[in-house]
Amino acid sequence: MPSESVRGKDRHAHQMLGEGPVDTISATGSNPSDSVSPGVVAVEVIPDQRDKFELRREKRKQTNRESARRSRLRKQYEYEELQHRVHALNNENHFLRKELQKVSEECNKVTSENDSIKAELLKICGQKNYRGSN
Repeated sequence: MPSESVRGKDRHAHQMLGEGPVDTISATGSNPSDSVSPGVVAVEVIPDQRDKFELRREKRKQTNRESARRSRLRKQYEYEELQHRVHALNNENHFLRKELQKVSEECNKVTSENDSIKAELLKICGQKNYRGSN
């Protein structure tokens, strides 16, 4: 049986041998009567092989569709995971800000108490004794 790719004189030889007309299908899927652009490979297929070619083509299309579907699902899953992470990080940020506010208030309270104690110590002991403790 001849190969799937038939070119030039071989094409006419196959037609003369009674193997039927040879259809030309370009790699871009354009009409056989269109001229083939440079760099585009024209594939010539014998009619009984056309079905095999079409089946393989449809199988590739279906495989590509399934791959694209899996890719979309994967991206959707990743997007949802990122949304959950953003939500969790926002909650953690809110909690940490509250905690920081509490600690800052406690620090201000302790600093105020410390200043009060220092002032009282100065009154009781006098400045001379207090300076020596620094």
